[in-house]
Amino acid sequence: MAKIDQVNNGDSGLFSRTKLNQAMKSVEVDGVKITGDGNIGTSLTIDDTQLDAAQIPFVSTTPFINSGTITSAINEVGAGLAQTTIVVNAESDFPIQDANTIDIADGFAYKIGSPITTSKQFLMKGGTIFSDLVDAAHPSLTYTGTGSMFLVDKVRANIYTIALDCPNGTLAEVIGDNTFNINHRINLSNFVVPNCKHLAKSTSGGSLVLSEGQANVTGNYAVLHEGNVVLSSLERIAINLAAGAKGVDLGSATIVVPEFGNLIFSGDATAIPLSGAVSSGNIPVGNVGTVQGCNFTGFTTPLQGVTVSDIRWDFARSNAAIQHTVNTTDAYLTTSRTVPNIGANVWTEVDGGNWQSSVSSRFTVDSAGRATYIGEIPIFVKCSGSVTVDKTGGGSQNIEVRFAKNWTLGDAGIIRSGAITRNPQPTSVPLECLVELNTNDHICMITSISDTSNIIVERASLVITEV
Repeated sequence: MAKIDQVNNGDSGLFSRTKLNQAMKSVEVDGVKITGDGNIGTSLTIDDTQLDAAQIPFVSTTPFINSGTITSAINEVGAGLAQTTIVVNAESDFPIQDANTIDIADGFAYKIGSPITTSKQFLMKGGTIFSDLVDAAHPSLTYTGTGSMFLVDKVRANIYTIALDCPNGTLAEVIGDNTFNINHRINLSNFVVPNCKHLAKSTSGGSLVLSEGQANVTGNYAVLHEGNVVLSSLERIAINLAAGAKGVDLGSATIVVPEFGNLIFSGDATAIPLSGAVSSGNIPVGNVGTVQGCNFTGFTTPLQGVTVSDIRWDFARSNAAIQHTVNTTDAYLTTSRTVPNIGANVWTEVDGGNWQSSVSSRFTVDSAGRATYIGEIPIFVKCSGSVTVDKTGGGSQNIEVRFAKNWTLGDAGIIRSGAITRNPQPTSVPLECLVELNTNDHICMITSISDTSNIIVERASLVITEV
């Protein structure tokens, strides 16, 4: 029920449209009373003391407001800010804290208005911390403790547009539940860290999304992963490393999507920018880790464990100081090989035990001359090579050589790759074709002759390159 006492302020009509609020004598709506004396020059008085928290839902669910009135709710939230934003200018302004920790509550954003130094750990319960500017000389928050400055335990938290100093500890630690849960992560962006022992640690599968930042790291790693991780995304970050330190240490973690882009590593030459398990051990089957636009210049060992030819890693051409990923191999005969004839115009593999390889990335080559693709993504390749052949006893017979894919006895190979010679002397012929390869497909060389003579292969070579 509402009750309104009205007064005439002298303008035409009962109320002036421009002076309505000051011309009212009194308004009472469900316990909130606004009163005046009818004079447009006199301020109104608001009395909401009869309300309780049950009548104001947003007050009753706001932990930092305890007076139970609309007036104090507005005052404590902060002038001109939304209800969910809390302005913090001193350690004491954080509403939920004890002697050792400060809670960053879910559903609230904490704006750091003035530089604050604290020894208390920030327990990120899902909330957000931010500031208006990034000033490395005047960090918004300085943590003097030795543990993790921000602890994110099985929640998602956000920190952005801020300078942070953490000289004795780990800046951020994310704890997951080892179930590849993407909601157990930290989003840290537009940041500067003048000093930290470690930048970030992922425990039991916590995900890291770090971008647009720089950090000076004094400990033995900048970023460390443990457990079953969905996402490790590091983009456009400058990381300075101490002697022997690891920039990104994947350890034995299993990471579905590791993506590292435009990272600028600097520091002591003995530092290792990227370290991980051998043979793509950090990445599950069917997934790919990407590295692009990163600077590995100036380090004795840019990569440890991880290699550019690992089947689940893709190193782009844009990385500095390391080779990019390629799908390629070669194979060649080291001595001549006599291929026994099993019938006129019957195809036989040029095998034996005399084949070797000097370059092999995403391929294996056995001594019989089979080049097997071991990558997990289908590719198109160009197969090229040459072979020098003649027949035992001499004479002019048709000798043809082809490439074959997944050859078995009776298969005629790839017809478009073949070449024929009738020269009675040893003659070199070229071979070439394009072919699609899937995991474990292999390429070999086969030959046939139009009579029953054996074929002497003096020289043979094969090169496979992705197109």
